[in-house]
Amino acid sequence: MNVKNLFLMGAAALAFAACSSDDDPAKEVNETVEVNLAKQADYVIYSGETTLMSSFGLTRANMPTDETYTIDTDQAEVNLSVNAERENTANPYDYVATKLSIHLRYATDAEVFIPVPKDLYCDADDMAIVKNHAEGNYVYNTEPTTVSMTLDGNTVTLTVSYEDEGIRVKTEGMNAAVLAYTEANYNDGLTFEVWNYYNETAARDNIKALADDSEVTFTSTPGFYINGFNELPKYDGKVYSKENAEDGLLYPYKDEDCKEPLETEYWTRPNDKNGDPTKDYALVVEKNENDCVVVPTNTDLVTTDKVKIRSQFNQIYTKYDDQK
Repeated sequence: MNVKNLFLMGAAALAFAACSSDDDPAKEVNETVEVNLAKQADYVIYSGETTLMSSFGLTRANMPTDETYTIDTDQAEVNLSVNAERENTANPYDYVATKLSIHLRYATDAEVFIPVPKDLYCDADDMAIVKNHAEGNYVYNTEPTTVSMTLDGNTVTLTVSYEDEGIRVKTEGMNAAVLAYTEANYNDGLTFEVWNYYNETAARDNIKALADDSEVTFTSTPGFYINGFNELPKYDGKVYSKENAEDGLLYPYKDEDCKEPLETEYWTRPNDKNGDPTKDYALVVEKNENDCVVVPTNTDLVTTDKVKIRSQFNQIYTKYDDQK
């Protein structure tokens, strides 16, 4: 989900223009490992070239404590982001919005509360339940406050409630049967997305500060919770590549003709396992500062620095004592 603040502006977004300060607003490139989720163990941990499959509660004594692990199962992920300021001269109208993405790879429902008070938000939204973005398998609704999807006879629902103190988003129906269906058909979990819009008095910095106090509650605690923070290239222009005839390595350029090299502050070259430079370079990335803090209320989830899941900036929580 490494998306650079892309927001859909559907019919509900158009209602934003009608929102005002009135008391009654208008109602209008990290590597990931593909895991066969039909696994014999409860979760899989990858440490370099070593694969360790384990059941809950087993001690992983042979796993060095200074390693970083990649987990692709038994997890729930929430990313909440404020949209960037619109600078498109073809469509210069700016508006403030948040996009919430709840990705469940575990049989649990989630409830997210965004503490933005009623006088700042529009009770208008765009909602989607997504099986697979690439294949266009999703249901979409611009009308508050609910949308549902049926998977293998099981109904899953996404609901948005507009309260005096904030916006509440809930999933319902994410059980083991639904997860088994999405794993079997898409090798993944299920994603719930909500775009919320804020009125003309809402400053973007203020919405970001308020959204940074958001919380998520799970009906059943996943093994790992990811508060998602996307990686963005430090250089935001288009990059072109060309192989150097002398050393056979690829180098980045700022122009299509590959005449203007990209400054070295924007890229680096990793070494392979033998300590030799790789042919490919890597762009330097930064944390997306528009992404928001969403803290879990489940008391058995604690932060860990021993797990790496996709973006290096993600904040990871776990319920497993040996991962603290």
